Amino acid sequence: MFDIQQGVALIVAVRKNEVSDELAEVWHGDLWGSRKSKSEALANALPLDLSREKISHHPRYHMFYEIDHALLDAYDEGFSTSDLLPHSTMGMITKRDAFTIRFEKQVLWKDISDFARTPLSEIHEKFDLPQDSDWTAANAQTDVVQSGPKAELLKPVLVAPFDARWTYYTGTTRGFHARPVIQTMQHFRDGNFALSVIRKMDVVQPWQHSLCVDEKMIHHAVSMKEGNYVQPLYLYPDEASDQADALAPTERTLNLDPKLYATICKAAGIDPADTAGPDDDFRAPTGDARASEIKVFDYIYGVLHSPDYRETFAEFLKIDFPRVPYPASPEVFRHVSEKGEALRRLHLMEDAAIGETDFPFMGEASGEIASSYPKFVPTPNPSRER
Repeated sequence: MFDIQQGVALIVAVRKNEVSDELAEVWHGDLWGSRKSKSEALANALPLDLSREKISHHPRYHMFYEIDHALLDAYDEGFSTSDLLPHSTMGMITKRDAFTIRFEKQVLWKDISDFARTPLSEIHEKFDLPQDSDWTAANAQTDVVQSGPKAELLKPVLVAPFDARWTYYTGTTRGFHARPVIQTMQHFRDGNFALSVIRKMDVVQPWQHSLCVDEKMIHHAVSMKEGNYVQPLYLYPDEASDQADALAPTERTLNLDPKLYATICKAAGIDPADTAGPDDDFRAPTGDARASEIKVFDYIYGVLHSPDYRETFAEFLKIDFPRVPYPASPEVFRHVSEKGEALRRLHLMEDAAIGETDFPFMGEASGEIASSYPKFVPTPNPSRER
């Protein structure tokens, strides 16, 4: 019927009586070898001859391979990050990254200014753009022109861990960016940070897909294959909306499910009402002085970066958004939260967390590494001139 290639699965299903609620039996088998040997085996064997392993059912996850049900139940008792942080979307999808994202702010601004006034018929050749597909030069230019262009729309964007570059951000879908996801990216203000995680794993590798970010990011900034979700801690009112919602918040609010947040705080022995005020610098306090929502965020961050957690639940972290165990005690919560705080501050590259380096910057220049620098100037060797 078709040529079997790598990654193909064959399912032989038998339809049951319509009135039966009993789950069907699932038998599994793997077939390894060359294409010829596989074709011969399939031609000369019955399905049950090739599927010798009977899979036991799990009431929540119907897996096609055998798993440790007790361990999965323990993992499942934790809370999902997407349930606690309900506002969650994928990162930005930019397209034409070689043009829309630059290392240097000044270079980007020059190109944006030129792009706005270049005739559409000359744009592809001048800016070395491929032919239009899901991203069009006409839409991108219209978006840039209608937005100004304005220098204040030059924004940093995270393209890889600790690798922030520059882009021109209007927030218009199918404009300069394909999908700018403004409903989430607009919340990166006033030092707000977010948890970036994945929903499922597409590549067989150790789970290492969690990062704290405090600026706009593309959807593959942390993972090369998997799509990265962004779950901000705080949500800010939409100041750009043409119509104001009379019931919408006018101040910063928590992106936390109230009931789940209260349950975590109770297990942690902290007061859920001890939150940062709308005008407070929530990133400044450390240790016990942190607001409760910061402590909870740091606890989650500490758990997600625990080697024991990643190793123990490696198989289940592939399934969906990560699930975090409730704090076993206030003491455990405090310990893990403090570790998470230290890691968060390092990953956000806060000066106080990094401390003094052994290699301070010397001189009066800006510190920017320009192209073709530093230049190598050989030092004369008198012994070779003899």
